[in-house]
Amino acid sequence: MPPAPTLSAAEALVLLDPDGARGSEALKLTLMSLILQGSIRIVPAPPGWFGGRRPPNLVATGRPEPSLPVPAAAAMRFVHAAQGRQGSLREVVRLARRDHGANLAGFVKDLVRPRLVRRGLLEACRTRVLFVPVERFRTTPAGEAERQRLTGLMARAADIPVWLDRDPAQAAALAAALGGAILLVPGLQPHFERIAGVLRAHRDAGGDGGSGGTGDEAAGRDVDLAGVDADLWDAFDGLDAFDAGFDSAADGGGDGGGDGGGGGD
Repeated sequence: MPPAPTLSAAEALVLLDPDGARGSEALKLTLMSLILQGSIRIVPAPPGWFGGRRPPNLVATGRPEPSLPVPAAAAMRFVHAAQGRQGSLREVVRLARRDHGANLAGFVKDLVRPRLVRRGLLEACRTRVLFVPVERFRTTPAGEAERQRLTGLMARAADIPVWLDRDPAQAAALAAALGGAILLVPGLQPHFERIAGVLRAHRDAGGDGGSGGTGDEAAGRDVDLAGVDADLWDAFDGLDAFDAGFDSAADGGGDGGGDGGGGGD
């Protein structure tokens, strides 16, 4: 059986919902992946007037960046361009909207979805809405197989917090098999630090993937929590602030599913 494709969190989001995935969510997941990889650092912003909380700032760490896929490279450009304004998260979102439309749908249309098409996981199809021809996207047979694989793993991943205590190897195997899609599983964020620990221990010990049979088939995927060293573990504590801050910065952009925005791949 051929190995499962390596998908980023944003690509997994779009594969699961080809026409409805929100551009703002895809950008947020891409930035979150870069934070966990250590390419971006979360810096708390100074309090606002009357002590109000502001969205945190994002600062490029200056660590050598490997060749990034197009969506991640675009997100890094927004972070670098916002440095003149202390890496303001609002400025990052503003720059992204400038390139990909007010609702950020172009981030999916121009950057994420074309990668899935080129890799044979999605294909365009023509349909009609109120007699008007429109382009939609659907999974290919390979894409549908990967979508079902991810859906099944995500359902099982809800039990990762339990497996962290009962069977750490099983927790590590599930996390490794999910790769970037681990960011799509509700409720796991508070456990990322422990997941990183069991992944590292499992790989250092040369484990075989645990009792679940998922193995290390997804080693080296987009979000490799085992690759987060101790100096970067404070990123886990900052993710809640980033999550809320991004939603606040993107609020009012009219983001919805479907196509929009401009730009090229």
